Amino acid sequence: VRAARTSKLMCAVSCCTHIVSLAWLLHSSHHNMFIKEDKYILNMPEFEEIFQFKLVETMKKPNRRQLFEGRVFYLTPSVVPGRRWLRQIIECAGGIVENKRRSLAVCKQQHRSVKLSLLLYNDEFL
Repeated sequence: VRAARTSKLMCAVSCCTHIVSLAWLLHSSHHNMFIKEDKYILNMPEFEEIFQFKLVETMKKPNRRQLFEGRVFYLTPSVVPGRRWLRQIIECAGGIVENKRRSLAVCKQQHRSVKLSLLLYNDEFL
């Protein structure tokens, strides 16, 4: 099974206790019960090399759910990979996605009042 950087994987990294391989599901089904996850941790060395991280180490971090805590995101309609998926990823990591569309000027003003904030935008926002 080839791993991909999907919204489900990104949410799982923030929210789940374990990310396991398909073998865990098949063996659990075979035994008619959920079996211990430790031996079935998802192994994806090429993926980890491309994105320069270690899944096992990332999953040990206690504050994964709080990565975007206290942060408000304004997503433009044509944001890539898409508003729905980015909303899921942001909210799983503790962030808030603003539903109301704001002008760039309003976003910049709010950005100035928040310490350690980051404002990213593209041509669509201008």
